Amino acid sequence: MTDRTSKVALVVAAAVGLPLVAYFAYARPGYFTSPTYLGMVVLIECLIVAICLYRRVFFVLLVLSFLFAGAILPLGGMWNSVRWVFLGTGALVGAVIMLKEQGHHFGLFHIMATFAVLAALVSAAVSRYPTFALMKAFSLFLLFVYAGTGVRLAAKGRESRFFTGLLLACEVFVAAIGIFYFFGSEVMGNPNSLGAVMGVVGAPILLWGTLLDDNDFVLRRRQILFAIAVYLAFHSQARAGLAAAFVSCGLLCVALRRYKLMGQAIIIILILLAHPPFSIQRHFRVPSPV
Repeated sequence: MTDRTSKVALVVAAAVGLPLVAYFAYARPGYFTSPTYLGMVVLIECLIVAICLYRRVFFVLLVLSFLFAGAILPLGGMWNSVRWVFLGTGALVGAVIMLKEQGHHFGLFHIMATFAVLAALVSAAVSRYPTFALMKAFSLFLLFVYAGTGVRLAAKGRESRFFTGLLLACEVFVAAIGIFYFFGSEVMGNPNSLGAVMGVVGAPILLWGTLLDDNDFVLRRRQILFAIAVYLAFHSQARAGLAAAFVSCGLLCVALRRYKLMGQAIIIILILLAHPPFSIQRHFRVPSPV
């Protein structure tokens, strides 16, 4: 949103919200002593501010909501529901802004997203739990909509700052998670959450960071953190996370024409899998033949 639109939205929200708050404080004082209602008020306020500062704030807020939902936190159950509110709002607002600015175009990303959502809908139609599967398909649709609108708006015009901040955030995040797991604290809780964040986010972004032109100290640091991210993805034993790390890093090497690096990585993976401590039979349960 533009600065003028943000100011107008804040003025309208204040003009409408303050009388409502005053009315409920007088007529329903019990609402202001309930943690549930107070949490909803804070959530709505954060959502309004994030929408007004959509390009600068909303991406960070959405990422944090999904991160808190997957981590072991006192309010983790609340974030499981809040993240979908943020995602739906972000997808809707991003689509409206893109259509208003006429900065959209239909490309390969949209074709792949359409086929992925259609495949999810077909899978949901034959599922034993169609309602639950349809909700997952709808969440996938919202993710693609936000990725094609909100993320582009967050990076547009400040690509260098955006990706530099994203890379630094990944370094801090992987280092923190590595320290927690080194001391035996499984902060991510679910192994699938650990595999997802390391395979989808940590490993490919840190690999991209190791291929940038920078000083030796920074590159060594990113290489170490990339190795930690790969180890944590393998430690999670989440096959989807491992596959995501392999595919995303492989596509990155192909896009940057680092075929030698990809070949070396494949050889290292084969050696580790052939070594007894890293064998597939040790880390994955293979059903015995009947």
